[in-house]
Amino acid sequence: MPAAAGCWSQITCGEFYCCAVLGSVGSVSCWGSAEHGGGSPPAGLTGVQMIAANGATCALLSGGTVQCWGDNRLGAATVPTGLAGVTYISASSAGTFCAVHGSGQVTCWGNKRALVTPPAGLPPAKAVALSPGFVCALSFAGTVSCWGSNGQWPTAPPPGLAGVTALSGASLHMCALKADTTVVCWGDSDSGRLNPPAGLTGVVSLGSSYGTCALTGSGNLVCWGPGNPGANAVPAGQAIQLNTNSMTSASYNNDYAVCVTLIDNTIKCVGFWPGNSPPTCPP
Repeated sequence: MPAAAGCWSQITCGEFYCCAVLGSVGSVSCWGSAEHGGGSPPAGLTGVQMIAANGATCALLSGGTVQCWGDNRLGAATVPTGLAGVTYISASSAGTFCAVHGSGQVTCWGNKRALVTPPAGLPPAKAVALSPGFVCALSFAGTVSCWGSNGQWPTAPPPGLAGVTALSGASLHMCALKADTTVVCWGDSDSGRLNPPAGLTGVVSLGSSYGTCALTGSGNLVCWGPGNPGANAVPAGQAIQLNTNSMTSASYNNDYAVCVTLIDNTIKCVGFWPGNSPPTCPP
């Protein structure tokens, strides 16, 4: 089995740009074309625990606060007043950002009023994932609650879905990683985005965009959905980390990137927009 992730503690991709967190100091390095400034982190930024990106970029800092920069046309770069005690953040390609507090409360801001208001009675959450049309929260008990609307596509999780350990959402769909290392998806069924390959198991993490990719414990990248993102370009058995979000451009476009960290700590990006000049691990 591949070794644990090395110097990069996280990779995330926004609107034609990607950013990586250097785990040792929590600094952020970005690459690609950041038209609205989301790929230009503030000078001296450190202590970053997690990042979420799409046009605007938000960083979860070690003290549980959030700092954002970049495109603020939809209010995504304006952190809600008093936002603190945050443990998890995520973003959608529609310009909505959500944060999970240590208490399990969810706070959202940015685009789409219906999405930024979690429903009353939402079970305490430990993570949240966003599609352009709906948001899903993962409870500490492994159940999933969703709100918002995708028009004609279902947004509610499949009946009886339980034992979920992680969520990944993107273009009009959502996927859940279960404790038994299998994957379940729902939402828009176009081009097979809801159909993981038969027999897929051993999954350790997910990353979604126009399609979805899964990283297996054996270090392989498996992808499905619209447009093969080029999983075969990643050497078999060499991947140790998959980016948490891989959304680029608007929700209906085919432009996206999937990035993985390899055993040698290099970053490999594939897809319609495969990225360019990712940072190298410091010596």
